[in-house]
Amino acid sequence: VSGSGHFDHELQHSDGVLCAAPVSPRIFRAVQFRDDADQRARQRDRRAAVRMVQDNIEALAESEPRSLLALKNDIELITLNQLIERYQEMLGKGLTESKWQSFFLENPFILSLAFAVPAMLVQGQAYAGGKRLNGSGGKFSDFLYASASTGNLGLIEIKKPQTELLGKSPYRGDDVFGPSTELGGAIAQILDQRFKLQSELPFIKNNMNRYDLHSYAVRCIVVAGMTPQEHQQRKSFELVRNAFAEIVIVTFDELLARLTEIKNALQPIPTLDT
Repeated sequence: VSGSGHFDHELQHSDGVLCAAPVSPRIFRAVQFRDDADQRARQRDRRAAVRMVQDNIEALAESEPRSLLALKNDIELITLNQLIERYQEMLGKGLTESKWQSFFLENPFILSLAFAVPAMLVQGQAYAGGKRLNGSGGKFSDFLYASASTGNLGLIEIKKPQTELLGKSPYRGDDVFGPSTELGGAIAQILDQRFKLQSELPFIKNNMNRYDLHSYAVRCIVVAGMTPQEHQQRKSFELVRNAFAEIVIVTFDELLARLTEIKNALQPIPTLDT
């Protein structure tokens, strides 16, 4: 760009010195408008292609089942790759709990991976009970899930990747670490939510008209921290979290690993040329 505000177009000789010939802003705007028009045309073409597939989905399923399945797998794989990249970026940003809650609310299937059976999201920031007559004291769970087959409920409490899982100093000797205050608080918090939910679930179901939800054995899941890197801490972490029969503690990197496993399963199987 020249000092006069014009865009330089090409080099010309002036008294033996090379200088740039200015391009009129009007010409630049015309070129920019053409580029924008081309981009809008490409977007229209893509939307038309999507509508064509949608309108002919049944015919394609009958005539081109393999091609349609391959297209579905390609779309899922691309979407999953983008989700994994976003997850990895968020892990390095030191985000707040509310940011992670919003992310999981946009992508609820990620948290469903923490369950041993297929599960569906019922409600984010779900009321679990406990309100007093003046309206105070209510307990809210970050996420309320239910088993897709039985309706058995599960509560999920979200912390941060930075959440400390173990105490900073060994409790005994140099190889025994106790749970951190943050992890202990999260466990107590979700157990209290479960107690309140089980007490008031009949009223909540009636108010929501959701008689398909049940508290047979409410699962409690805490998503917090990252897997410890040091061997003795790993051992202590596994001893701590496996001591709780009714609480599942999952780290943020473990959820990411499960996403990666799904991505790998969707990868096309290489074939040998014969």
